[in-house]
Amino acid sequence: MNFFKKLFGHKSKENTSYNNPENSRLLFLIDIWVQESSYKNYCAVVQELAEGNSILIFSSQNSMSSPTGWYKTEKSTTLKLTSLVEKDGLWILRAFTDKEFLLAWKKQPMFYSS
Repeated sequence: MNFFKKLFGHKSKENTSYNNPENSRLLFLIDIWVQESSYKNYCAVVQELAEGNSILIFSSQNSMSSPTGWYKTEKSTTLKLTSLVEKDGLWILRAFTDKEFLLAWKKQPMFYSS
């Protein structure tokens, strides 16, 4: 994910397997980090997000005119995220590992981006 690459300064080869994103490794690494919240385990999660085949899903207001299924957006595409909120002076981007968790949180149908 370019967001994490920019945030953490990762430089890696371009991941071209975006047609079939898969989160089992990400969920495995998150479980390890939850059990032992060390910097090393945190870095493993971030590295998987930046360089692996994992995805995060965000609620958005993107239009239905977009293609259905998985597709890669252009770098100039602006995502209209609705999961960015401010709490106690901090901005929080709510991200989900699958659409079922997102829909359970939102409790209504919506557009989403990953």
